[in-house]
Amino acid sequence: MKNLIAITLILSALTLTSCQDCRDCQSTSTLNLNIEYFVLDNNGVYQINTTDSYTYSGIGAVASDLLLADSSSIEFANAISPVLTQEFCGQDLKDYNNTTFSYEQISGDTIGGLFKYSWTEEWDCQ
Repeated sequence: MKNLIAITLILSALTLTSCQDCRDCQSTSTLNLNIEYFVLDNNGVYQINTTDSYTYSGIGAVASDLLLADSSSIEFANAISPVLTQEFCGQDLKDYNNTTFSYEQISGDTIGGLFKYSWTEEWDCQ
């Protein structure tokens, strides 16, 4: 009898912990890029010569490993994840539901240009 009660309690606990609140969440991202181009001045110091700016918004999260430091192939649509919804449960749901995250990434150099990316992801869960 004790074993039956123990098994029932364990199964009840497992059932309660596995019934977490889960929702489908979607991110809308806004991606900004500022490229700073430099020239060497008469004192041998690099100075900013020109700056280009770009902005892109789309549904999905930014895949930071797809952000390039090459101005010849700027294609922001490729950097936004094609996964339109993700399911979050428990603590992950609490962390993402109706939350905005901000990120920054800098790559490149003073010779080819300094690529300063910044983006926000606004998460909405239904």
